[in-house]
Amino acid sequence: MKKVVLGLIALLSFTACNKNDFDYNPQEAANAKFKTEFVKAFGNIDKNQDWGFNESIKVFDYTNKAQTRGHNVNGNMWYQQWVRPVNVTDAEKAKVVAEFSKVRENATHTINLPWDNYWVQQVYQGTSPSVDGTGTYVYPSGVMNQLIAWNYNTNSYEHVNNFNNANNTTEYTDDVTHEKFIGTTLMIDMGTGDVDNQFGYHNTSSSDYYYDYIVLEIGGAYYVGFDIVGYHPVGQDANVNMDVDRDWVFNDWIVKISPAEFNMVGAFRIIAEDLGASESDFDYNDVVFDVKIANEWNGDLNKNILVGYFVLRAAGGTLPLTVAGKEVHNLFGVDTNVMVNTGAGAVKPSVSFKVILGDADWNTPGSTIAKNIPIIVKNKNSVITLATETGEAPEKICVPTTFRWCKERNPLWISNTESSRMAYPLFKQWVNTRTPDNWYDTKNSEYLY
Repeated sequence: MKKVVLGLIALLSFTACNKNDFDYNPQEAANAKFKTEFVKAFGNIDKNQDWGFNESIKVFDYTNKAQTRGHNVNGNMWYQQWVRPVNVTDAEKAKVVAEFSKVRENATHTINLPWDNYWVQQVYQGTSPSVDGTGTYVYPSGVMNQLIAWNYNTNSYEHVNNFNNANNTTEYTDDVTHEKFIGTTLMIDMGTGDVDNQFGYHNTSSSDYYYDYIVLEIGGAYYVGFDIVGYHPVGQDANVNMDVDRDWVFNDWIVKISPAEFNMVGAFRIIAEDLGASESDFDYNDVVFDVKIANEWNGDLNKNILVGYFVLRAAGGTLPLTVAGKEVHNLFGVDTNVMVNTGAGAVKPSVSFKVILGDADWNTPGSTIAKNIPIIVKNKNSVITLATETGEAPEKICVPTTFRWCKERNPLWISNTESSRMAYPLFKQWVNTRTPDNWYDTKNSEYLY
């Protein structure tokens, strides 16, 4: 009888426990569930399957190249590191000027451009005069000096080099292609966030800065237009020559702002699932990014470092997710519950960013470094780091940068009963046998972004 009572007490004690009373590991639990669902969807995994993280991943040696200092926000001549934008065409200019020439009474800027690195290109120097307090004509070229942009990292405004007198006429010639780039400046390491006035200009007549601008999206590109304004200082009522009334037409100075993207020759693409996938939902688009790994000299630290050059392409997940410490939805400038570039939710330009991964690493294979780039997902009280191991269900897969990721709810592969949604017909075979290597070349484009 005594044994029965003890056994009952033990049973009651056990049933009263919850998962927090034991060594419950949310990471292990999530991984186990993910593995079960993956095998159910695709069958057994070849024991040597490395998921694309192989010797083809290289670490670039930039230690002997002169590196522009990271806080130099006006790097015009970064020929090797950046993909430069195409020049503004006459047709583009005409369309933009026409849109900004409309009267927008009491309009204010409502669009914030959330790019750490971006190009500024001259579009238009206004030709229509305003009138100052004495009745004298005031032209943009005469008073609109120094285009400025807010640097979130330094909490200060930076002069956008070469943008003065409502214009930028500088011309650079590519030393390889000999293409000319006109009126273009690169702003780097500007940070991202919210600020009332992201852009402004200096008015030489009133010796003050003004932030009377709007941002318009036209044809998928972004443009900033300014309206001349001026006020005399308090107590200096005689200086009415400083006064310029608003006309609410934002075409006195127009510039184009576009995200700057790293030159990613030699990079690779990583596609990932955030562990919430079921048998019919392995689309691997919860985050999609390109990365290029390099050992390079850092003048500020006075040593060699390991860095990752990243270009964020898509965010199909709706949980907080970071790549190398950067939250992907924040980088795109959207709320966490908004999907980006997956055919559902928002459409946004790709975002480039650079992260120091550690001290220069001369011995670790590039594939190992790539696999260990931290992708971390937060789900309620759990913090999960995505992992991929040889022969195990992959939470991230490495593919070429030409790979087209799946649209939302279109899996890489699905059983024949639902084969109409199959994006990559050879994916399952590759999972099971590691062949063919180029499984991604056979695809159904209508299900891909």
